[in-house]
Amino acid sequence: MNFKHNFCESKIFGKPEYINAFTSLFISIIPFFFKFPQITSFKRIFFILFLNGLSSFYYHMKLDWIGKQLDELTMILIVYIFILKLIIIMHKLKLFYFIDFLFLIIFVINSISQFDFIFPALFTIPIIILLYLIYKLSKIYKDIKLHYFIFCLVGVFSWITSELLCNKYTYIGHGLWHFFFPLGAVKIISNLDFVLTRNREINIDFV
Repeated sequence: MNFKHNFCESKIFGKPEYINAFTSLFISIIPFFFKFPQITSFKRIFFILFLNGLSSFYYHMKLDWIGKQLDELTMILIVYIFILKLIIIMHKLKLFYFIDFLFLIIFVINSISQFDFIFPALFTIPIIILLYLIYKLSKIYKDIKLHYFIFCLVGVFSWITSELLCNKYTYIGHGLWHFFFPLGAVKIISNLDFVLTRNREINIDFV
């Protein structure tokens, strides 16, 4: 299998990536600092976040193909579940077919080792869709707090800086991604869960 791991920390210090691995455990821990959601889909996301932290820890320690799949497929599943729930809430059920097709393509491409390098761009597509849906939902429910996205943006900026500049000072940016991005995600989910369950007309257990 033609698979070459290429994160900044291992480029500088070699394998394994200790900083990236141990900061990954934040992803598993962060959900426990918040009240667990009432909406079933959001509960599932919290559970998969826990699995993702462990998977990411394994990935950065071993830097092998199995670790990559465990790490990235859990990330993809989280976004897939999140998007489907928002589609249901917003009564946009016809979008199911497009989303299913999109994620099928993502799963297939991500299974090809030669295409490993395009995962960040590939993952960005459903993230943009998710952000758009949350924004549209915020127009309906005014208590949805969009400023929590700042945490996610700090994580993204840290990760991009780490990989683009990649030196002995910036390599910790990947570890900061492991903290800020899931922290923002959990804050967003907790806020959505509170706002949506308060509006009783929504069937919170549909998915």
